Amino acid sequence: MHVYSKKKLSPAHSKRVYLVDNNPDNIAVTRRSFAMDGVSVHLEAFQTIDALVRLFNDENKFNYPDLVLIDSNLPDDGSFKLVAWIRRHPILLLTPIVVVGHGQSESEVVRSYELGASSYIQKSVDFTEYSIQLKEVCSYWLDLNVLPAHNQFSKSA
Repeated sequence: MHVYSKKKLSPAHSKRVYLVDNNPDNIAVTRRSFAMDGVSVHLEAFQTIDALVRLFNDENKFNYPDLVLIDSNLPDDGSFKLVAWIRRHPILLLTPIVVVGHGQSESEVVRSYELGASSYIQKSVDFTEYSIQLKEVCSYWLDLNVLPAHNQFSKSA
């Protein structure tokens, strides 16, 4: 089994987190939170699902994520479509997916899990609290979570 190390990694070896959020302000807040809290990840942000899908289809540019954060407010049910799309790809099957919600909607939570989300969190409107949430999410999924040694989403596997 492979256990992620808790030590900070160099940028070349840091964990890769994909953030899918159509709001540039949310992306900026997430970047700022990671920077301020010293979370050692390489964050790649996508404002549309199509941008992520295009990158996935370009094998020369796609780097498999260690974690995907998906905003629950993507247009046209995009959040749910993206969770389902990721789970349909065997190479991404074990990739942890965290849906970040803005309101506590039971149906949204249930649907996220039914489609294959690994976790659902309700995003705090307070920056400090949101930063703590992100740090805890990354700590769990990137440091504590145990994946098979030959995890399918790593090109080096």
